[in-house]
Amino acid sequence: MEEMKPMTPPMVTPMTAEMVTAQMEAEEKRRADRFGVLMIPTVVYAVAFTFCIYDNFGGILQAVLALATVLYCRLVEKRMGIVTKPGSIVLEVMMVLLGISTGTTGNGVIWDYNLLGLFLLTLVRLLHNAYDDEKWDLGKYLGSMMSTIGCGLEHILAPVVDAMAFSREEKSEKTKTLAAVVIGLLLAIPLLAVVVSLLASADIVFLDVLHRIFHLSLADWFLIAVTFLFGFLASYSGMAAVGAHRVKKEVKAVKQYPAIVAITTLSLVTVVYLLFSVIQIVYLFLGNMVLPEDYTYAEYAREGFFQLLVVCILNVIIVLVVSKRFREHVVLKGLLLLISACTYIMGASAFLRMLMYIDAYHLTRKRILVLWALVTIGLLLVGIVIGIFREGFPLLRYGMTVFCLCYLVLAFSHMDYFIADYNIRQMQANGELAFEDHDPWYDEGYGTVKMHYLNSLSSDAAAAFDGIPTGLYGDYREEMVDTYEEESWRQWNLSHYLAWKRCKATDLSKQEVEQ
Repeated sequence: MEEMKPMTPPMVTPMTAEMVTAQMEAEEKRRADRFGVLMIPTVVYAVAFTFCIYDNFGGILQAVLALATVLYCRLVEKRMGIVTKPGSIVLEVMMVLLGISTGTTGNGVIWDYNLLGLFLLTLVRLLHNAYDDEKWDLGKYLGSMMSTIGCGLEHILAPVVDAMAFSREEKSEKTKTLAAVVIGLLLAIPLLAVVVSLLASADIVFLDVLHRIFHLSLADWFLIAVTFLFGFLASYSGMAAVGAHRVKKEVKAVKQYPAIVAITTLSLVTVVYLLFSVIQIVYLFLGNMVLPEDYTYAEYAREGFFQLLVVCILNVIIVLVVSKRFREHVVLKGLLLLISACTYIMGASAFLRMLMYIDAYHLTRKRILVLWALVTIGLLLVGIVIGIFREGFPLLRYGMTVFCLCYLVLAFSHMDYFIADYNIRQMQANGELAFEDHDPWYDEGYGTVKMHYLNSLSSDAAAAFDGIPTGLYGDYREEMVDTYEEESWRQWNLSHYLAWKRCKATDLSKQEVEQ
């Protein structure tokens, strides 16, 4: 038997001092160049960010912020040598539309979703331009987004490090002076926040003078500084992360498992789904259901729609994972198609149950969101089914487009108006708004709880109150008037303005009647 020779480790060429020095110099130059590319555009953007968003999450300036974000990304990409792809215009239009939606609705929930959507669309847009994402799937995109965010956190101190490298580079005196001024301004912001706070707390006259000149409190100055620093550091570190190209460009080949495993599992699941679907068709859809005694349709509906929504989402995940992780097989494709068909039936069942529940207990934001989610899932499932039978179908692009369009419909729908309009009509039909002098806060017999909810809605609902006794929504009218009149021009919101105008007109009409 031949004796085995010992394995020798591979030869590693040690780095010489010259190589280390050259590497350090190259890194120094890269940081200095990055500072020259990012500093001035990022300072300008941080100023615009602070101006648009400080104490103003719901004004029309959100559209300006979205446009400023688009212009900032385009400018930095150009300076970095990143080609802005033609497809970016679609994402940019969606970003601006989100900003416009914020400025035209009074719904705070939509404001929050729009701000989150602006961040996510910006990140997707940057990745789309920085990498070849033609073959990326949802998992790759989510992983790349998380990787970029993590890389951005690593670069949170990049402005300071880059500024030091830039100051050591051999630049013209004019360039060095400009860099020094910018660095000085950035250092002055937190220092001024501390100094002004201390001096203002030490002398009431000084505080009063500042307030008279700038109409800002001490807390405002501090929060403005914090907002600016956040906008600057987030933008600079984010762009530095994109320029670092940490995301691996290639898409790893997914290991596929034998189809028989999935066929065995899904066969049992599909049998249960088919049985459930038949019951829904025969008993719920065709109206042949006989419920237990003292058990209403509303109670039956309430117990079902959330569970069915979860199952629909689970089914979408199952179809996506199985079609990607298991080898193709005609039986497996048939099972996936059956599961998709059953998902549609479950979605329709959940939709109908929700309508039954709304008919009994009226409309709310959460119930509208459930209906919206079911419709969106149904549209997404169309693309998933096409992807099962058509190889190369751009499922990710289809899914992103469908989701964004569905969300834009929701964002511009002014759901609070439909909630108030539907509930008021139902209450009128039930005789719950019968008396002019009715006080909804004390008379439990006339839908007090329902009016409490309607009075808590945003300015979008103002038009729905036309034609009902003014005593029923007096607090709402006062809040809408106060909200608009207390806002500055930066916080101008179309929905707030229209609600103020309508409520003021209602007050004038009421005064004329009383006179």
